[in-house]
Amino acid sequence: LHKAIRRQRQMCIRDRTYMDIFNIIILIFLVEVISFFINKGYSLSAVIVIMLLIPGILKFDVGVNLNVFNLAIFIFCGLLFLTRRHQRVQFRGIRKVVKGYWIYILISALVASSGDISIGEYLKNMLLFSIEYTMIAYALCYIRLNDKTIKVIDITLIVCAFIIIIYGLFNYFTSFNPYIAYISLLTDNVDMSNVFQEESRGLISGRISSTFIHPLQLGQVSLLLLSYAIYQFKSRCLLFIYWLMIIGLIWMCVCCGARSALVPVLLVLAIYIVHYKKKSYIVSAILGGVALLFFCYPMLPKEVRTTVEGIVLFWDDKAAVKADIHGSSVDGRTEQLAYAFQAIDNRLLMGYGEGHVRNYGSTHPGLLGYESIVLEELVDSGILGVVIFFTFYIFLYKGLLMKCISKREKGRVHSLCLPFLLSICLTGVSYSFFTLYVILYFLTLYNIINGRKQRFYIERNCICHS
Repeated sequence: LHKAIRRQRQMCIRDRTYMDIFNIIILIFLVEVISFFINKGYSLSAVIVIMLLIPGILKFDVGVNLNVFNLAIFIFCGLLFLTRRHQRVQFRGIRKVVKGYWIYILISALVASSGDISIGEYLKNMLLFSIEYTMIAYALCYIRLNDKTIKVIDITLIVCAFIIIIYGLFNYFTSFNPYIAYISLLTDNVDMSNVFQEESRGLISGRISSTFIHPLQLGQVSLLLLSYAIYQFKSRCLLFIYWLMIIGLIWMCVCCGARSALVPVLLVLAIYIVHYKKKSYIVSAILGGVALLFFCYPMLPKEVRTTVEGIVLFWDDKAAVKADIHGSSVDGRTEQLAYAFQAIDNRLLMGYGEGHVRNYGSTHPGLLGYESIVLEELVDSGILGVVIFFTFYIFLYKGLLMKCISKREKGRVHSLCLPFLLSICLTGVSYSFFTLYVILYFLTLYNIINGRKQRFYIERNCICHS
C-alpha cells in the first residue's frame, strides 16, 4: 500500500512538472504570437529559442502529433499567411524555387505512395515535409528584415549559442546530461544522450549532445551557427566574446564526436582564410599550417595523432579503426547505397513517397540510420527525387551567390552553403535543422543587402558634403 501511494505521488509530481514545462512552452508561443504583430523578426527570435533550447521530444497533439519546433514554425507561417495580403514578395526568384520544389514533392509523393497509405497519412506527411523544408523559406520571402531587427535576432543567436556551449561543457566534464535525462523521463522516451556520453571516440571521452537529444544534432547546429557567426558577430559584439563563441562552437563540433560536423568545420575555416583575409594573411596561414604539419604535428603524442587522423581522414577506414572511432566506414556507406537501390528496385524513379523513411524506415534494416541525405531521398523520392533535391539546393545557393559583389560576401555564402551540404551528404539532415539553415540563409541575404544600402547612403552623403 505504501509503495502504491509513493508511486502515485511520484506520478502526480511528474504530471505537475510536465504541465509546468508545457505552460512555459505555451508562454513562449504567446510571446511568438504577440511579437509577430510588433515585429515579425522578433517573432522569429522566439522560434529560434524553441528550436535551439527545447528538445523535440516534447510534443502537442493537435490532430497531428507535432513537436514544439514544428508547432512554432506552423504558428509563425500560419500568422504570416493570414496577413499576407498586407505583405509584398521580396524575393520572387527564391519563392519560385521553393514553390516549385514543394509542388514536385506534393505530386510525386501522391503518385509514389498511391494505394500504399491513406489520404490522411499522405496529408500528414506533406504537412511535416512543408514545415521541415519549405514553409519557413516561403514565408521569409515575404518578410523584410532591417538592420535593427537583425540585431535582435543576432542577440538571440549569441545567447542561445553560449547556453549550448556552456551546458555542453558541463556535459563533457560531468559525463551527464540532466536536462535531456529529465525531459526523456517525463515524456517516456529513451535517454539517448547519456548513452552516447558513455561512448568514446579516440581521445574524446564521451559524445555530448548539450540541449539536444543526439550528438549529431549538436554538431549540425554548431556547424551552422559557426558558419554564420564567424562573419556576422565580429563587428557586433566584444572581440573576446566573439572568440569565445567561435572556439566554443568548434569545440562542440569536436566533442559531439561526429566527423560530419568536424570535417565541414575545417571547410568553414579554410573558406574564411581564403575569402576574408588579405593575401599576406593567407600566405602566413599557409606557411603556419605547413610548419605545424611538418614540425609540430609529429611531436604530438601518438594517441592524439591517431585520433586526429581518424576524424579528419573520414575516407580512410584503417585510420578510423586505429583511433577506435566507430561509425559508418566508406565500405559501410557503399553497402548502404547498394541496399537503398535494392530497397527501391521496382520504384527507382520516385521511391516510396515522402515520409516513408520517417514512418517505415525500420523496414529496411540494411540502411541503419540513413546516414546521408542521398540515402533518405533515394528511398523517399527515388533517383528523380535526389536530382530534384540537389537542384533545389543549388538554385538556392546560386540565388544567394548572385546577390554578392565583394569577395568577402562570396566567402560568407560559401561558408554557409558548402559545409552544410557536405554535412548532410555525410549524415543526413539532423532533426529539422534544414529550417535553421534557411533562417540563417535569409539573415545572410539581408545582411548583404542592408550592408550594401548602408555603404550606398554613406558614399552618397560623402559626395553631397564634398
